[in-house]
Amino acid sequence: MIDPVKRRSMLEIVQKYHAPQWRNKGRIPYWHHCLSTAEILDDAICRMNEFEDASVATDLYLAALGHDLYEDTQVDPTEIKKTFGSRVDEWIRFLTNEEGDDVRENYIHKIGSAPEEVKLIKLADVTDNTLSCAYGLHDLGAEWVRTKYMPHMEEMRGVITVDRFQTYIRTATLLLQNLQFARERLENNLKKWS
Repeated sequence: MIDPVKRRSMLEIVQKYHAPQWRNKGRIPYWHHCLSTAEILDDAICRMNEFEDASVATDLYLAALGHDLYEDTQVDPTEIKKTFGSRVDEWIRFLTNEEGDDVRENYIHKIGSAPEEVKLIKLADVTDNTLSCAYGLHDLGAEWVRTKYMPHMEEMRGVITVDRFQTYIRTATLLLQNLQFARERLENNLKKWS
């Protein structure tokens, strides 16, 4: 069970700092992606029941909810660390591409060597991004999805495989299955645009 006070507090921060940002050509507030990422992860955690320590599950949810704060907003990381602890701060830092979306090599290596918890969050993130592309093709355009998004998604999918997990194998397997479903949905929808 996610601590409701911490959940509400992080959601308020995410909504505040991501408020000026939009997805799908201005149709969806960006913070919806952050919430969806956290909910995808929480669903997998609850269904697979591998987490004995509720504080780890809560911190995972909070880091998933705040996963883009350091990369895409002006939030002060010390505020996050002070409010939610060093573990949430550390996981968000792992998920932050300091060089920006166009420079991927170091970020891919960083995710590949990250703790399992970070990889679980990244799987939920990529799943939500893939579903957003699949159902938002009319906003994003098939060409952008094919040339910009798909290579990034495939790159990340190649780095985070089930053999990279020792502790949360069932949760990772479910998240990888979710990503595979999203990928297939995206590919099928792209075929309709051809």
